[in-house]
Amino acid sequence: MKTLFTSALGKNCLIALGFFFLFFITHDSLAQGTFRSTASGNWYNASTWDDITGLDADGVPDSDDDVYVRGGFTVTIDNPVLCNTLQVGGVPNISGTSFNNTGVLNFGGSYSVTVTGALGVGGYGVTTRSGTITFASGSSITSGSVVFGSANPSPATATINMAAGGTLSTGSITANITLASTWTPGTGTLVLTSNNTLPSAFFTSFNNLSITGGTTNLGVNIAFTTGGTFRVSAPGALNQGAFNVSLPFVSNTIDLTGGSISNSSGSITLNGNITSNSSATTAIISSPITLSSTRTLTVAEGSASPDLTISSVISGVGFGIVKSGIGSLNLTGTNTFSVGTTLNSGGGTLIAGNTAAFGAAGASVTLNGGTLDLATNSTVNAYNVVVAGNAIIESDRSSSGSGINHILGTLSIGANQLTINQ
Repeated sequence: MKTLFTSALGKNCLIALGFFFLFFITHDSLAQGTFRSTASGNWYNASTWDDITGLDADGVPDSDDDVYVRGGFTVTIDNPVLCNTLQVGGVPNISGTSFNNTGVLNFGGSYSVTVTGALGVGGYGVTTRSGTITFASGSSITSGSVVFGSANPSPATATINMAAGGTLSTGSITANITLASTWTPGTGTLVLTSNNTLPSAFFTSFNNLSITGGTTNLGVNIAFTTGGTFRVSAPGALNQGAFNVSLPFVSNTIDLTGGSISNSSGSITLNGNITSNSSATTAIISSPITLSSTRTLTVAEGSASPDLTISSVISGVGFGIVKSGIGSLNLTGTNTFSVGTTLNSGGGTLIAGNTAAFGAAGASVTLNGGTLDLATNSTVNAYNVVVAGNAIIESDRSSSGSGINHILGTLSIGANQLTINQ
C-alpha cells in the first residue's frame, strides 16, 4: 500500500511539475514585450528584431507586444500581423537601449496589420527620425488611432503612401501640422470608425473615404481624386462644419447606407452621382449641393421610410437631377437647379417635401414611370409635367389637415397612362 501511495504521489508531483513548466513557457511566450528592429527584413524573421524585455519566447512580435521600426531599417510585412502598438520612426532611448534613426514599413503583398492601440508614424527626439509606411494593393492596417507626426519635442516627418492601394482603418487621426509630412492617397481607402476630427493639413485629398462609425468633423476643405468614392454608413456621420467637400469628377460617387452628411456653412460640389443603398436607417444629406452637371440619384429600397432625404438646397444653372432605383427620395429643400427632374422607369417614389423641390420656376418634371408624391401643405410650383411612361401622381400633404389642390403647369401624357391618387 505504501509503495502504491508513493507511486501515485510521484505521478501527481510529475503532473504538477509538468503544469508548472507549461504555465511558465506559455506565460513567457505571451508576456508583453518591447521590440525594436535591428536589421532590415521580414516581420516574421526573428533576426529582424531585438526584444529588449526578453519576455517573448519566439523572438517575433505578437499581439500584446509594443513594436518600434527604427535604426534606418526596413521591415516588410510577409504575413498577417498583430501587435499592441506600432511606432514607425525612432524615439529616444528606452531603458538605456537605442531606438534612434528612421524607420520604414513596407508590405510584401496583400497582408493585414492589426494594431490594438496607436499607430505612430514619424519619430521624435531628433528631427531626422522619420517614419514611412508604403501600402501594397490589397494590404491593410487597422489601428485604434493614428499619430501622423509626433507632438513630442523635436518631431520628425511622417509619410503614408497608398499609391498602390490598400486600406487604412482607424478610430482617429491626429497630425503635427508644423511638419513637412506627406500623405499620398493614391488608389487607397481611408476608413474612419469613431468620433474624430480630420487634421487641418495633409488629409485634404482622398481616393476613397469611408465613415462607418461615430461622427467625423472636418478641419479643412477636402476633395476626391478621379474615380474616388465618399461613403457614409450608419451609424457613421460627417459634420462638414464650415468646410467644403468637392467631388469634381464624373467618376466620383457619394455612396450612402443610412448615415448622414451635415454642415454649418460648408457645401458639396458634385460632378458625380449619388447612390443610397438599402438600409433600416434613412440616409440624410443636409449640406447644400452644387451640381456641376446633371446627376443621377440611385436609391435602393430598404425598411427606412423614406430611404433618402435631401433637406438642403440643390443648385446648378443648366443642370438637373435624375431619380433611379425603387426606393424613395424625399426632397425637402428650396431647390434652384434649372433643367428639372426626371423620374426613371422603375424609379420608385420621388417625394416633393417642398413646393420648390423640383427646381427653379420654369423647370420641368419628366415621368418615365414610378410615383410622384406631392407631399406639401401648399401647392407645389407650377412645374410642366411630361409623362413619358406609365406613372402615378399622389396628391398628398406633409401633415394632417384639410385637402389641398396641387396646381401643376402643362401636362403632356401622350399614349401613356397616368394615375392620380388623392
